[in-house]
Amino acid sequence: MNRSHKPDQNAETTGRRRDSSLADAMLRIGASLDFDTVLREIIDSARAFTGASVGVIAALDETGAPTDVYFSGVSSEEQRELVAWPGNLLLFEHFRALEAPLRHANVTDYVRTLGLEPPRVPATAFQCTPMLHRGVSVGNFFLWEKADGGGEWIHPDQAGGHGCGQPG
Repeated sequence: MNRSHKPDQNAETTGRRRDSSLADAMLRIGASLDFDTVLREIIDSARAFTGASVGVIAALDETGAPTDVYFSGVSSEEQRELVAWPGNLLLFEHFRALEAPLRHANVTDYVRTLGLEPPRVPATAFQCTPMLHRGVSVGNFFLWEKADGGGEWIHPDQAGGHGCGQPG
């Protein structure tokens, strides 16, 4: 009996959509030379690409201290609360030491494991990815609260190698 293997058309269509979305994001990001605009486009595009409701980029200066924080998907009030949260520098230091992406099913539970009282954010899955330039940490990239309310983030290798910690 001869059976031919037919590729899953839904997976193929989804892959094409992701590739197209990624290409569109790269074009938008490359359209500006302004550093702030580029970082905002990156975080907005990553949210759209992964289905995350919230994204944050925390950039470091040459001494390793946080300099700028770029938010996407949160209100101005929520931004102020996160910046004013007493544990933000300790959590930032913890994340800055990461050598690989960190994924966890519940951001508030994870923060508690570090001995910190979590900020007022939804208890949802999150991902934190170190941003490196030539092996040197230049900041962190955070995504959390998937827009569809889904489960954990999957490893980029499980998502066809597209990266960005795509939601599963």
